[in-house]
Amino acid sequence: MKDPDLAISWVLRIGGLLSAAIIVIGMTIVLLGGNGRAIITAGLLVLIATPVVRVAFSIYIFVRARDKTYAAITTVVLLILLFGFAVGAAG
Repeated sequence: MKDPDLAISWVLRIGGLLSAAIIVIGMTIVLLGGNGRAIITAGLLVLIATPVVRVAFSIYIFVRARDKTYAAITTVVLLILLFGFAVGAAG
C-alpha cells in the first residue's frame, strides 16, 4: 500500500456512498408505497459501521507497516468502540 491515508479515505468514501445508496433505495420504496424501513435502517447501520471499519483497516495498515505502537493504540480504540456499541445495544 503506497499511501495509507488514501486507502483510508477510500474506505470512508465507499462506506458513505454505499450508505447513501441504500438509504435512497429504501426511501424510493417508501415513496412508491412499499415498506422500505428495513432497507433504510440497513443504510444507517452501514453509515454507523463505516468509522469502525476505518479503525479496523487502520490496524491492518499499522501491522503491515510493523508499527506496533500505533497498532496497539488503534486496537484499543477499536475495542472501546465495540464496547460502546455493546453497552448501547444492551441498554
